[in-house]
Formats: sequence, structure tokens, C-alpha cells
Amino acid sequence: DISPDMMESWQSMVNTAAGIVNVPSALIMRLHQSEIEVFISNRDKESPYIPGSREKLNHGLYCETVIGTQQELMVPDATKDPVWKQDNPDVPLGMISYLGMPLNWPDGEVFGTICLLDKKENHFSKTYRDFLYSIRQHIEDDMKMLIMSQQLKRTNDELHAMNVLKTQFLSIISHDIRGGLGTSNEML
Repeated sequence: DISPDMMESWQSMVNTAAGIVNVPSALIMRLHQSEIEVFISNRDKESPYIPGSREKLNHGLYCETVIGTQQELMVPDATKDPVWKQDNPDVPLGMISYLGMPLNWPDGEVFGTICLLDKKENHFSKTYRDFLYSIRQHIEDDMKMLIMSQQLKRTNDELHAMNVLKTQFLSIISHDIRGGLGTSNEML
């Protein structure tokens, strides 16, 4: 699981992204088996997204397309786009513009998405797309560090258990040798 320190770092990143790009919503979405969760939302009163809220999959979410294609998605204005204006649950929330990228664990398994949403038409400049990409890279690097830390802890636990066994084994052998030597000296 994601540590509180890591979550606070990610929170800071989405807050900063929303401020720099000047959009009401920046999100980290987390995929679950049959739904997607607002994992982290920027802290802005204009954002309609609440961390912990979930939406069933197959509802025409922008994030579903990002996850399915594993590619960046930019929708400058969903109300003008025949694919995105129908049955899009973000449009009634006023979120008509979208820029999102996939987030994956180091093994390639999907974590979710990082995305920006706006209430007005937004073509998200290359600079903003590059900025979001760098945030994505930072988050994926954090996930790599998390996995490596967990693997290191497991290895340390295994080494500790092996060291306990080795100590017990040496103690038994030492006791047997001392006991055997004591018996041999008595015979002489």
C-alpha cells in the first residue's frame, strides 16, 4: 500500500499541477476490479471530485480509455466531441476538458491515471502535457521505490529468520561438542 508520506507527496503534486495549469481539478485515479476510485484530488473548492469516491467501470469515463489504450488522452471540449458528449459522467459535473495519462506499477500492472480536468475548453499546451508526464514519471518512480522497499524488507526478514536458525543450529552443535568432549576426557 501507499505510505502516508508518499500520499502527501502525491497530494502536493496534484495541488501544484492544478495551480500551474490553472484548472479546477487534478486527480490520481486508482483502478479496482470493477470500479475506479478518486485516490487523490487537488484541494480546491472548485473540484467536484472527492477522494475515496468510486465510479463503476463501463460508464464512459475518460480514465477508462486511458487505462484501456495505455496512452495519453486529451479531450479539449467534450461538449463538441461526438464520442465524449454522450453519457459522459464528467460533463454534468462541468468537467468538459480532460488530459490524462496511465499510471502503472513497475511490473506493468495498471494502477490508474493522473489527469487534469477543466470547466472550459482547454487544448493543454505541450508544456502542460510535458509537465503532467514528469509528474507521472515521479509517481511511477515512487511506486518502484515502494516495491523495492517491500522486497528489501522481505529479504531482510528472510535473512533474520535464517540467522536465527543458524544461531540455534550452532548452539546445538556447540552443546553436543562440549558434551562429547566432556565424556571423552572422563574416559581418559
